[in-house]
Amino acid sequence: MQLQEIQDNIRSGRNKIFLLMEEVRRLRVRQCIKNSKIIDDSSEEAYEMPEIPSSIPFLPHVTPKTLQQLYLTSFSFISGIIIFGGLLAPTEDNRLWKKHVNSYKRINQLIGTGRYRNMMDMNAGLGGFAAALESPKSWVMNVVPTIVDKNTWGVIYERGLIRIYHDWCEAFSTYPRAYNLIHASGIFSLYQNKYGCQNLIFSVSWASILTLIPALSCL
Repeated sequence: MQLQEIQDNIRSGRNKIFLLMEEVRRLRVRQCIKNSKIIDDSSEEAYEMPEIPSSIPFLPHVTPKTLQQLYLTSFSFISGIIIFGGLLAPTEDNRLWKKHVNSYKRINQLIGTGRYRNMMDMNAGLGGFAAALESPKSWVMNVVPTIVDKNTWGVIYERGLIRIYHDWCEAFSTYPRAYNLIHASGIFSLYQNKYGCQNLIFSVSWASILTLIPALSCL
């Protein structure tokens, strides 16, 4: 037997094996279709969901009724978070900081006039101070301290404000006379157990302006 005949026989046998495997697959599919039950659309029992034991202790079995209650509860909870976190909280924060900024303006009438073009908020929070200024003649560097409990970096970003992370135990790297006004609301109480207030003011003075600060607003 020649080599070509051997190769042809191998190829023919391989094709027969593939055909047999395909026929077996077809027979299995036909058997599955034959064994499947046709569900009547008008039958309510066919669509009735069986009770499934809950994997969480002390919770009822999973039924259509409990699933509906779960959906309603989840929807109410998520809606509450969206309404409070997306509408009420920023609105209340804006109202509070507009009140504070108006108090600042009564003490220092140059705020908001363009005299202080470059400002820094050492503890920005939600960026309420910068948003309450509403002055196109100035901009605010919103600093989020690295030791705060609530990280508001994303909120400040969504409000379209300039923001940066910084640890006030270290000097703030910038150029001389960069900022005309430093807003330090709550910064001293934030670092009172970690850093002395005198050292904090010293680091801000050297890193920020190297000259006298025209205004320092503290709450």
